[in-house]
Amino acid sequence: MKLGGDLVACVLGQVYSEVEKTMTGRERTPLMLEVGSAFQDTMEGRLVAKIERRSRRCVESFVSTHHSDRTLGGDLFFPAPVQ
Repeated sequence: MKLGGDLVACVLGQVYSEVEKTMTGRERTPLMLEVGSAFQDTMEGRLVAKIERRSRRCVESFVSTHHSDRTLGGDLFFPAPVQ
């Protein structure tokens, strides 16, 4: 995790489980990505709360993405400006 001026970026490796890898191998990538997206939506509040605690700043925006051909993902947190 990198705590910087107006961005907290979490770059993730090896993000896919064996189930997700199997789904991708069987050409079910769209479904696998849909389930992953639903999970991120579910976890957003917990992830944002953790970043807010660590950075001591309110997070205004959260973006999460994963690359289906690689086992890479990234979560970006955009804190509110410091007053």
